[in-house]
Amino acid sequence: MVNDWDNYAIEEAVLLKEKFEGAVTALTIGEEDDEDALRRALAMGADKAIRIDPGERDLDGVVISRILAEV
Repeated sequence: MVNDWDNYAIEEAVLLKEKFEGAVTALTIGEEDDEDALRRALAMGADKAIRIDPGERDLDGVVISRILAEV
């Protein structure tokens, strides 16, 4: 689920990308139905979108931060 703060973050990331010639990657750890959020990020100007399937595991904050650090 994308909230207003997520939208603001994507908008700002795209502005920074344009200013500094970078790239924006949208990332989520979730199920297939979370891909709508990634499609929205791409439509807003993100260059790439990645969905990591958590499988059957319950992921705590430490595990999630380690996954994000690896990506």
